[in-house]
Amino acid sequence: MSDKQVKRTGDDILYDLEQKLATLDSLPHEDEEALAAWQEEFDELLSNADDKMLAYRHAIEFASSRKEFFKKQRERYAVRFRAQGRVIDRVKELAHSFLRRHNELTGEKRLSLKDGTWATLSKSPKDWLFYNSATGEAELSVSDVPTEYLKMEISRSALKSAARSATEIPGIGYTLIEKTHVRWS
Repeated sequence: MSDKQVKRTGDDILYDLEQKLATLDSLPHEDEEALAAWQEEFDELLSNADDKMLAYRHAIEFASSRKEFFKKQRERYAVRFRAQGRVIDRVKELAHSFLRRHNELTGEKRLSLKDGTWATLSKSPKDWLFYNSATGEAELSVSDVPTEYLKMEISRSALKSAARSATEIPGIGYTLIEKTHVRWS
C-alpha cells in the first residue's frame, strides 16, 4: 500500500485539509490548469480521510471561515477605497480652484512647480452632461428617458419578499421548492 493510499485520521487529515485550502490563495485565479490540478489533489486528500463526512464538514467549515474573512477584508478595503476616492476628488477640486484663481490673477494658464513640472487647466471632451431638453434640468427621471436607454434589473429579493407574504405578482408565478442540503450538528 503506497503512502498516498493510507487512510488519514484525526488531526492529521484536518491539518492537511487546512494547509491545502490555504494554498488556494497563492494560485492565479485565471490559471484553469493549476486550479484543476489543485482540485484533484484536494479531492485525493479528502478521499484518503478515514472519516470522510468529518473531513467534508471540516473542509466546509474552514473554507467558510476563510470566505467570511475575505468578505470582511473586501468590505474593509471597499471602505478604504471609497475614502481614498473622496480624498482624490477633494484634492482635484482644490487644485482646479487654485489653477482657476491663478489664471484669473495672472492671465496664465500654466503654473510652474518647484520640481520642474507644471500644472495647467485644460479642457477635454471626455464626459457628457445629460439633461432634460424640455426643462433643462440635469437630474433625469426614468420618465424622461426613452425605454431603449433604460436598464432594468429583476430584484430577486423583492420577488422573494412578495412570495413569502403570498402577494400576487402580476404576470409572475412562483412555487416554493425544497433544496436538500447536509445539516451538521
